[in-house]
Amino acid sequence: MLRALKYIVLAGFFFLAVEAPKPFLSSATPVSVPIRVAYGPSTGFETLDLELIGQSRKTIDMAAYVLSDQRVIEALSAAASRNVRVRLYLDPEQFRRAGGANDNILALIHQPNVSAKMKAEQNDIMHLKSYAVDGRWLRTGSTNFSWSGETRQDNDVVIIDSPEAAGAFAVHFEKLWARRVVRKAATLAVVGAGAWGTALAISAARSHAKVWLWAHDPLHVEEMRRTRRNDKRLPGVAFALEIEPVADIACVGAADHVLAVVPAQCFRRTALAMRGHLRPGAAVVNCAKGIEQKSGLYMHEVLAEALPGQPAAVLSGPSFAVDLARDLPTAVTLAAQCEGLAAELCARLAAPNLRLYRSSDLKGVEIGGAAKNVLAIACGIAMGRKLGASAHAALLARGFAELMRFATAQGARPETVMGLSGLGDLALTCSSPQSRNFSLGFAIGGGEKPQAAGHGKLTEGALTAHILMQKARSLTVEMPIADAVTAILEDRIEVGAAIDGLMSRPFKAES
Repeated sequence: MLRALKYIVLAGFFFLAVEAPKPFLSSATPVSVPIRVAYGPSTGFETLDLELIGQSRKTIDMAAYVLSDQRVIEALSAAASRNVRVRLYLDPEQFRRAGGANDNILALIHQPNVSAKMKAEQNDIMHLKSYAVDGRWLRTGSTNFSWSGETRQDNDVVIIDSPEAAGAFAVHFEKLWARRVVRKAATLAVVGAGAWGTALAISAARSHAKVWLWAHDPLHVEEMRRTRRNDKRLPGVAFALEIEPVADIACVGAADHVLAVVPAQCFRRTALAMRGHLRPGAAVVNCAKGIEQKSGLYMHEVLAEALPGQPAAVLSGPSFAVDLARDLPTAVTLAAQCEGLAAELCARLAAPNLRLYRSSDLKGVEIGGAAKNVLAIACGIAMGRKLGASAHAALLARGFAELMRFATAQGARPETVMGLSGLGDLALTCSSPQSRNFSLGFAIGGGEKPQAAGHGKLTEGALTAHILMQKARSLTVEMPIADAVTAILEDRIEVGAAIDGLMSRPFKAES
């Protein structure tokens, strides 16, 4: 009876119960994955259970590929029509990577002998309840199934047993995925143990089995290991057990992906230090906000030179490290040229208090992060000079107009500039003393010399202003506010004269 069960293709599911018909065996190459098999009659149905043992990225990619093969769907449908029970235990990541439910999968699930279940975390269950269709397609509870004589119990199972159910689930799957706890097998390296790098490591520890937090100073690393905190950069926030502070940049070789959270002017040197250690296919996500002074390149362009062939991404948006570390709601943009990579990274990094929006506009996202720092210095100067709320609002609005002109002249999408990484980050950085750029401007507006106003703290806007204006002039883009800030920082003009110059510019139509 079991001779026909010669090959079974996993087809993107965590468990799959089916007898594969001969046409499928002759027309498709079986996927080689480690499996265990148990079988037996159950209420008149033939049942076969398969479980994936390996969890490597290669295996998941192969499984997702087979799920998109129409021959797999035909095989399952043929088995169901022959009175074979087909039980689909969907793995959320594989289901997502395959694009969710399509018409063929919906038709399969609709057959009488077919049922599908999605294993989910309890938080996912609570979230999904708000998207149930009339409360009929979502049922939760315990499910018992036999495995080689052993009875196991699955709790918190989402049951999808109709086309309407699968369709509703597919529509809202991305919202579920953004909130689900990513499997703990994932690993991450955070290169840079400043405040923002530390906050990202703390957030990522919820969904990763291991997070390496790299710092260049061995004494700093030793202190973090001993105290299980980073009191030097983000005091008062404890590390989860998954976080391991390290001083060896080779740690990136053990990570699925890498967050590069170093100053923009150190980015090339750090990327070169990672060369030879990174896994093939591991994405390097730039979290710096600036432009390289010597070359005028944005960070993803620097990465292409320093680490050719390595996938690149950028994370940016309105975010303060202390807010993220203390579980306050935060939303940012993650951009990568490959939409699939952006979606995967968003899923891996998402947390209950961290929402990520994906994009493919890397340059637009990086321009917003770089230019807003310079404009934030202008707003700080106005507040330090006590010019009032009206002046602050005018600077914010006209500064955004400069950002839009500068970004779109380089091919950035207007919707990117109007999003979190552009307008959102500008609004936050231009309005809060938590911003180093705003604080620098505030001190200058209060009478301090530009060279001393930073009080020893790294301020990306001050390092970006000159090269920003060089690029603007080469593009013939007017940026009078950024130009005035650059002149102030370079001691070419006093604050009062810069204000007079901005207010006495020729009248023109608003644009």
